[in-house]
Amino acid sequence: MVTHIIAIRKFLKDHPKIEEQHLTTSEINSMFIKPETKGIGYPFITQYINQCDALTGKPLVQPATVFISHAWRYSFYDVVVEVMEQHACEHPDAYFWFDLFTNDQNALASNDFDWFQTTFTQGVREIGQVLLVVSSWNDHIPIQRAWCLYEIFTVLEDPKIA
Repeated sequence: MVTHIIAIRKFLKDHPKIEEQHLTTSEINSMFIKPETKGIGYPFITQYINQCDALTGKPLVQPATVFISHAWRYSFYDVVVEVMEQHACEHPDAYFWFDLFTNDQNALASNDFDWFQTTFTQGVREIGQVLLVVSSWNDHIPIQRAWCLYEIFTVLEDPKIA
């Protein structure tokens, strides 16, 4: 299950503090995602299943076409959403696998590295396209993060992934 840019816009509309306060993905997780999904045992995106955009009729949740690789220290709105918006302008049928929404954030700590490695590798291979979010030429946060480097390595190792 993944989200269309329209679902990201709906999330931002329902949580206006995110844009106003320039919150990071990590802050959004602790302030909104975890509290809103605590105890349900499902990822945040499940609440958008079977919903469609009123204007376009597009489902908010469909199989992924793009995996988003990003650092959680980036401003969610100013960096991550902006990149997804730009990509969606060029690819209006893109559906994003975005870990904040598609993983159960309350249960992740109980998974070991093998689970992450297997789930991630299989998921990225099935999706076939990765969009790496890098904000600054001077401070490449993803290049400094072990997990982001692992994501990049996985993409480079598999010639079928774009």
